[in-house]
Amino acid sequence: MDFRHTPEQEQFRDAVRRFAEKHLAAGAHSRAHAGGYPWDVARLMASQGLLGITIAEAD
Repeated sequence: MDFRHTPEQEQFRDAVRRFAEKHLAAGAHSRAHAGGYPWDVARLMASQGLLGITIAEAD
């Protein structure tokens, strides 16, 4: 079996990493201890198309 990532998968991974480093890393500790759901993070991720990425697109 070939477990290497395709170039498209690597590009996606890198884009998500850059997004997380830019928008999520700095406030992660405070969000973890704030309680509640981080709706601001969910909205930001949704704006980038990152929510529901495991659900196949309809034909």
